[in-house]
Amino acid sequence: MCFAELNVMMKRSLSQSAVRCASGMDVCHAAPIWTAQPDEKAFPRLTQDLHIDVAIIGADVCGITTAHLLKSAGFTVVVLEAETVGGAAATHASGVLDVTADQSLQHLSAGWGQRKTAAILAGRSGAIDLIEANITQHALHCDFARVPRIFYSTTTSDAEQSTIQTEARIAQDCGLLAWLARDLPLPYMTGAALVIAQQAQCDPRRYVRQLAKALASPQCQIVEHSPVIRLNAARRTLHTAAHTVRVKHIVMTTHSAPRWNASLIRLCPWQELAVAAPIESTHMAPAMGPAMEPAILCSVGEHATTTRLLQFGQQRYALMTGEQHPLIHNTTNHATGSQRHAMLETRLQSSFLSDAVRFKWTNTYYPSADGMPMLAHLPGALPIYLAGGFGQAGLVQGTLVAQRIAKAICGLPDPWQDICHGRNDSRIKRAIRAASHELRRWFDESGKTNLRTAGHRSASRP
Repeated sequence: MCFAELNVMMKRSLSQSAVRCASGMDVCHAAPIWTAQPDEKAFPRLTQDLHIDVAIIGADVCGITTAHLLKSAGFTVVVLEAETVGGAAATHASGVLDVTADQSLQHLSAGWGQRKTAAILAGRSGAIDLIEANITQHALHCDFARVPRIFYSTTTSDAEQSTIQTEARIAQDCGLLAWLARDLPLPYMTGAALVIAQQAQCDPRRYVRQLAKALASPQCQIVEHSPVIRLNAARRTLHTAAHTVRVKHIVMTTHSAPRWNASLIRLCPWQELAVAAPIESTHMAPAMGPAMEPAILCSVGEHATTTRLLQFGQQRYALMTGEQHPLIHNTTNHATGSQRHAMLETRLQSSFLSDAVRFKWTNTYYPSADGMPMLAHLPGALPIYLAGGFGQAGLVQGTLVAQRIAKAICGLPDPWQDICHGRNDSRIKRAIRAASHELRRWFDESGKTNLRTAGHRSASRP
């Protein structure tokens, strides 16, 4: 199955989930909660030819962060988005910023060993630090907050208790500020829990769009509704429908980037469901200690969920995500998506005694086989960097890859290179080589490629 067909399937799946339901006077919107706030900034289309250092295709977290780092290094940059800035992955994300990237520490440690697992967690922690630094530097208003992550069991089974204890040991061995806890002040019963301090959460859409607004200048142009339709490596140019951009480097951060060999890696689309409902002030948990600070709650078990609280306008909401499944599985059974959403709604309402669900949506993402984001590089007359495989932790993983891309373009050493070259899964190594090889095959003898016919959408939307 080609990526163009998968994109059609995703559109069909999203349209099937776009239903409206009523409970009294409450309306459930089939859209992310972040879209309820009006945009304060519209970005222009590309209106002229450009001669620039770096062109970035895709204006989501990875593309905008790469632009920020390169602008700070003195490069001239243009970010070209086919749809709207931050309108894809950032809009559909939960806004959780977590060093585990929704991965089991046991799985990470078994695949990478303790030394590299510690390096991976440190790299992700650095990505969260960069997000916080960007917010501070540009005075962004995106509800960023440092909060603990609580990984807890909902039963007293020996298996779940053992899982929590093992996760705690690995977290501490890798240098995380983590401890075991019991009797958490939550509105439902829990067993053992692992608390990891200094994680974070934010409004992902406002973060990306406000950072893009702060960057927009003659040195760093941000344009939307300007899809790239053709590249010419020999002439070092890329083309929209009306204009030409001459560049020295190209960065492609589109999640549905073509030519990742799906038979070698798990870079096929998956979906995560999300629901959000208002809760009364008497149900302000989750909380940690007397300070009553909110936390990121991650349950263990077959139907694991992640829950966070957020203040939206004058109302406090609980946002729950879960029910991850392959998109292909979802589209072979049209009832599956609505049934999974109904199960998630029931769990949210029973856990927090919340009102009717007001928002529900689907986050489509591309995970890699080993949970590490992918970066392929095509050197030559027109160096091209292809990024993808961020998984559902796109804010953290996308920021991390942006740091790697900026270092490569600046000619600086990449501390993650050792980790990526040491990937234990031989499929990943073959996939990265295959991606670079297929990038070369995009170009015919004249050095041109047409992105409209390459099984690829230029937008950052998955």
